[in-house]
Amino acid sequence: MQIPIAYGKDDRINLKIDEKNLLGVFDPNKVAKFDEAALIAKALANPINQKSFDEFIAGDEKIVIIVNDGTRPTPTAKILKQIYPKIRDKNKIFIIATGCHREGTLDEYNMIFSKEIYPEIRAKNEVHDHDSK
Repeated sequence: MQIPIAYGKDDRINLKIDEKNLLGVFDPNKVAKFDEAALIAKALANPINQKSFDEFIAGDEKIVIIVNDGTRPTPTAKILKQIYPKIRDKNKIFIIATGCHREGTLDEYNMIFSKEIYPEIRAKNEVHDHDSK
């Protein structure tokens, strides 16, 4: 039996399985759509058992923001779209948590931070790839 499996963003591969070994094909539950920007704004304004983001960043202390590398599909750019205007002029650095992965590429940096934010933080030398070696 051939079973199509989603692979990557838009591709599919066919997996050959002997029917005697197949218990079933299970699809994920449908998830209600929501307004991502509104959800992020609500979470920043009212985090669970914590100060709001605005209260958290108040003051002059250096801010260190740790983000995933380009191998993780984390929506960092969507979150930064809302918080970056608030931290733009703060003393800050971004550390990319590469684990044991290589340094990122320009395309990955643009995916992580967005094409609007990355050039600015790169020019200010505010982005650093973690190097486990």
